[in-house]
Amino acid sequence: MIQNTSGQAREAGDIALNSGLAHRVAGIRPDELISVLLLRNIPEQSPRSMERFADEMARGLEAQPGVCARETTIHASRLHGHRLGYRLDRYLSLFIRYPLHARRQSAQVYHVIDHSYGHLLGCIPANRAVITCHDLMLLHAEKEDIGFRASRLLLRRFRWETSFLRRAALVACVSEATANDAIELLHLDPARVRVILQGISSSFVPTSDESRAEVRRALDPTGRRALVLQMSSGGAYKNIPGTLRVIRELRSRGLDPVLARVGEPLNAGQVAEATEMGVLDSVREFGRASDQELARLYSAADVLLFPSKWEGFGAPPLEALACGTPSVVASECRSVVDLLGDAALAEPADDIRALASAIEMIVTTPALRATLVERGRSRVQALTWRRTSEAYVVAYEEIAAAAGRSSARRPTSARSDG
Repeated sequence: MIQNTSGQAREAGDIALNSGLAHRVAGIRPDELISVLLLRNIPEQSPRSMERFADEMARGLEAQPGVCARETTIHASRLHGHRLGYRLDRYLSLFIRYPLHARRQSAQVYHVIDHSYGHLLGCIPANRAVITCHDLMLLHAEKEDIGFRASRLLLRRFRWETSFLRRAALVACVSEATANDAIELLHLDPARVRVILQGISSSFVPTSDESRAEVRRALDPTGRRALVLQMSSGGAYKNIPGTLRVIRELRSRGLDPVLARVGEPLNAGQVAEATEMGVLDSVREFGRASDQELARLYSAADVLLFPSKWEGFGAPPLEALACGTPSVVASECRSVVDLLGDAALAEPADDIRALASAIEMIVTTPALRATLVERGRSRVQALTWRRTSEAYVVAYEEIAAAAGRSSARRPTSARSDG
């Protein structure tokens, strides 16, 4: 359960605790619960995916009877809102204020929810800590082409942050591909690396026929065009130029699709590229959409195009399958392909004709579409946040037990890790 921690009154730049919900667990004494602290990202600096992960973990742990969990973070200071102070606040908050805050916390088990905050492991009892590793994309960008090259400064900082993962009692990875990367690239002990798959939000379910028809009419009043959906944070690894070329290829074949984009809109350079290709009139931008809006778009789309060159987990294709929409994904994206298996069509990220052909097959072959949807339904059934939280509780119990045994062996004068 999530314990109600009524945080301190917040002044600008001061520490603020997130409040959780409290409820009693019948038959379990408070001293039998494992106290767990979720160390969330700084919200003003956090990508939506990390906020979703923390929110779902908090809700999932609330339903688990064996733990008493609370959340903590800090907020950006007043400098964050100023053009010249933004970057200064980012570094001060991340590398000074948050570590100082973390040092003052006490729990039996600490859970850092994002590997980019790995340096917090230097401020909490590492033998009581679990950290979730979502991807090591920047390390791959150093050695291969995944759409971008990391700057030396960014790469140096990332290497420093992730070096702390070697201290954790457990590194939980969101996919087999990420776990293999953690062992190979960070030289972690395989015994302290565990795969715990993310869940898919219960918000993602097929919507009604009326809802689907309404969305499709809004996007295509003629009712004759295919609807291709793309989710993108705007990162270069998302392969946006490849997506635009796929749309151009489909138009040359007479399919003339509508490209509905959710997330970061096309930037000026990408707009110019789409204009040059003659496909800008096919693009519909939705910006950041709620889960309910996403479910409507997933359900209405004919296919999700997900040609990323790298992902640590890749939730959109799984969310699409949960809504009854098949996906075409990039075969280079190991984590996604491993999770989807035969429930999606996978082609090389740079093979525009192959990606276009896969979309065309799904759109024009109802039997194939039905097969992919059925396969996808069985795959996503197991990916619930309840199972995710249960797996983390098992890890918490193991860490708490091991840390307790270690404390019992120390001299009585030794400082407790809390």
